[in-house]
Amino acid sequence: KAMAAVVQAEGALTPAELDTLFGPVALFPDQVLTPVLVAATFPLDVVKAGRFVEEYGGLSDQERAAAAADERWDDSVRELAAGFPQLVTRMSDNVDWTEQAGEAVVAQTDEVLAAIQRLRFKARENGYLVDNEAQKVEQVNDKIVISPADPGVLYIPTYDSQVVYTTPVTGPPVYHYGYVYDDWDETLVAGGIILGGAIILDEIFDGRDISAATLRDFIR
Repeated sequence: KAMAAVVQAEGALTPAELDTLFGPVALFPDQVLTPVLVAATFPLDVVKAGRFVEEYGGLSDQERAAAAADERWDDSVRELAAGFPQLVTRMSDNVDWTEQAGEAVVAQTDEVLAAIQRLRFKARENGYLVDNEAQKVEQVNDKIVISPADPGVLYIPTYDSQVVYTTPVTGPPVYHYGYVYDDWDETLVAGGIILGGAIILDEIFDGRDISAATLRDFIR
């Protein structure tokens, strides 16, 4: 309900509303969070990429990446379609969120970046944002940076925003790797963080360093 209210809001969003809007993606590794935020400013491209991902679902990762490179979308959307098709599908299926997030990124860039950091500090304080086999969490000056533990292998987390930012963990955070799960909801509500299959960046991007630019470099 809180998310539905935010995506229907008009005008500038409050810090609390920004926290709600970006909570589901704030713990993504920076390499994928940047193109997600930028791609949200091109919702029509995201919808087209969603159709592309569905149409070319039978291709290998490399074949899909090559096909995506020929599309006339923003670079951020091509990058997601090439390497992170499940994210494209989520953003396309939830286009109201994508449009609202994109509007916030353009109109309230500093506030969005502040919300991302505020959420990361909350998750770390509650014990969910930690170094593990999948990721490295570092504080650089006053900012938390999330990067892959192995530079060539990236995992995207799924978690319950109503848990990780509000409820301190009672033991070590539970991470599930490379799963095919039937009881996601129970796992997420219990504070578990689900990591899908590993994305091998070199195989998809031929060694290119994705998302080397900062968010501000992308904002037009």
